[in-house]
Amino acid sequence: MNSQAFWLVKHWGLGIGTLMSFGGLILAAPGNMQSWRISEVTEKDSLLGMSYTATAVTRLNESIPNGYKPVDSIHSDHELKGLGSSMMILGTTLLFGCASSLKPEYERLEKANWMVKRSEFDLADLEYTKGVEVDRYAIELDAQQQISNMIQPPKPYYEKQDDQLKLKPEPEFSLNATGFLGWLLKKAGEKSNSTFEVRWCCQQTWGGQKSSRDQIVTWVTELSQIEQAEWLDEEKKTFRLLG
Repeated sequence: MNSQAFWLVKHWGLGIGTLMSFGGLILAAPGNMQSWRISEVTEKDSLLGMSYTATAVTRLNESIPNGYKPVDSIHSDHELKGLGSSMMILGTTLLFGCASSLKPEYERLEKANWMVKRSEFDLADLEYTKGVEVDRYAIELDAQQQISNMIQPPKPYYEKQDDQLKLKPEPEFSLNATGFLGWLLKKAGEKSNSTFEVRWCCQQTWGGQKSSRDQIVTWVTELSQIEQAEWLDEEKKTFRLLG
């Protein structure tokens, strides 16, 4: 039999013991142990000439009404009282026995619940402490960054010369298909259009110089072979970037 079955048996014992104790107490009540006396009186009606008998039942320790004579007595059922007393004693013993055996179990459960609650409180306190530490660390980092910026200010992207803003030069592109593709991507981003004319490209200066039509046609053809560009006409006058 496992511990859960023992647990149920003990609780059933509590219930049965309580019922037996209460029922035995009712059967063995002191008032029910008294004996009774039956008294009668016979009277005659003068008008009708008939007689009748009246009966009175009183406790053994009570006085008999005037004119009544005892004729019988009723004694309490001692066997029933003995059964009630036995039930009360047995039920009380069972009740206290089961209660005593369950007391350590409930104490253990209460202790376990208290430990769980304490663990929850400790965990909440730890999370709060960690949150405070993280906030403090963030504040310290921010303060260190501000001090570092004060000691060594960050350099701007542009350089100041003769009270004029001198922007850094644009990146140079190599005079090959890859450099030409980079230059085209930059121009496409500026004008939001990926379609170009060969004649327009010949008029632009990039990489420090202008390129001939044949050179641009060669580069576009190389880019079309790797699926980075495509011709839009057979005369190879217009092309567009892919992707």
